[in-house]
Amino acid sequence: TLIAAGYTEPTAVQKATIPAALSGADLLVSSHTGSGKTAAFMLPSLQRMVTTPGRAGRGPRVLVLAPTRELAMQVNKAALTYGQGMRNLRTVALVGGTPYGPQIRMLERPVDFVVATPGRLLDHMNSGRIDFSRLETLVLDEADRMLDMGFLTDIEAIVAQTPANRQTLMFSATLDGVVGQLARRLTRNAQRVDIGATPTRKADIEQIMLFADDMAHKTRLLDALLRATDMQQCVVFAATKRSTEELCGILSDSGFSVAALHGDMQQGQRTRTLQRLRDGHTQVLVATDVAARGIDVAGISHVINFDAP
Repeated sequence: TLIAAGYTEPTAVQKATIPAALSGADLLVSSHTGSGKTAAFMLPSLQRMVTTPGRAGRGPRVLVLAPTRELAMQVNKAALTYGQGMRNLRTVALVGGTPYGPQIRMLERPVDFVVATPGRLLDHMNSGRIDFSRLETLVLDEADRMLDMGFLTDIEAIVAQTPANRQTLMFSATLDGVVGQLARRLTRNAQRVDIGATPTRKADIEQIMLFADDMAHKTRLLDALLRATDMQQCVVFAATKRSTEELCGILSDSGFSVAALHGDMQQGQRTRTLQRLRDGHTQVLVATDVAARGIDVAGISHVINFDAP
């Protein structure tokens, strides 16, 4: 299955994490997006399901918390890809912006993996739809991002309902500050794994700062950048949902193939917008920081921070 999915050699984070996760240890892993961390926590979890029968019940054996709907859907897809040779593997993604009905029906049957954003998961928990009595592994993916988005209270409420003897795996770009404090509260004798960003990835990125006199000048600069000959596809980050829509309208009027992406959109709209970007139908995506992580589009040549992050 892994060879079919294109995996031949483990990445640094997979080499360091998989044996420790298989041993049952709690882990604090500092790694960046693109390091292969999804497989690093997914593969040992699937291996444990193959070799060790779970306790009776219909609640999940593994819970993965992710900051955004896109990342949660991506992790859920990875679970199905890596586990496609397993009989009766059942996963469910619980994310906002999607109907409750299908999720409720999925939770009425036994489930192995739950991948969720904190808000929607709490909704289901408060309605008594999820039983964590047989939970073995809790994964916090992009933990720093979840805290940046204000999910600390939600995370603590969720973790309080999980078994004390669970295994906890926390992945984050940084393990300092508030993330480190949370890690100490949630883990027991955790092993720490620090995987630095590879220099070759940094070498491919050129960063430029442009100064604008006023908003009109800044808009003209953006127009000029988007018309550059080396521009393939671009993500333009704006600070608010409103500015995202306004900027999208300006660029559309100027003749660009442009789409907006922000948190007020239904998940179906967000998924279709990203698919059009991947298919090359959209040249410019104007987005809030909901698109900051978990999105992989090969054709993107430029990223522009129109507003300060």
